[in-house]
Amino acid sequence: MAGQYQKSVRHLQDFASQDNKIAQYQLGLMYRDGLGIEADSKQAHQLWEQAAQQDYGPAAYELRVAYRDGTFVPQSQEKAYEWLEQAVTLEVPQAEYDLGMALAKGKGVEQDTRRAIDLLVSAGRHG
Repeated sequence: MAGQYQKSVRHLQDFASQDNKIAQYQLGLMYRDGLGIEADSKQAHQLWEQAAQQDYGPAAYELRVAYRDGTFVPQSQEKAYEWLEQAVTLEVPQAEYDLGMALAKGKGVEQDTRRAIDLLVSAGRHG
């Protein structure tokens, strides 16, 4: 499998250098996990930022997780929330669910049952 991952990395690097947001996101995952390339969390973060700036929701969600957990970036609930809101705007189901649950419980945000229900229903519709 290592050879296949390395081949994939080369192709993804080509597409990512052409500002392909999906390739940037996927290559970020490969850097994060060290698949076919040496793990490099800083590079993963940069690639996800590039993809998120092109409105790619899964990349915004990965950035949310990184800032929430403080993995390879300083922990920042404020930045985590900003990326979560962007992912919600881009209709990422997991982001809609996460924010919906936080709003329902008032966890880290002011409780808002109406918006919580709307987000949870939307998350269900989006899979």
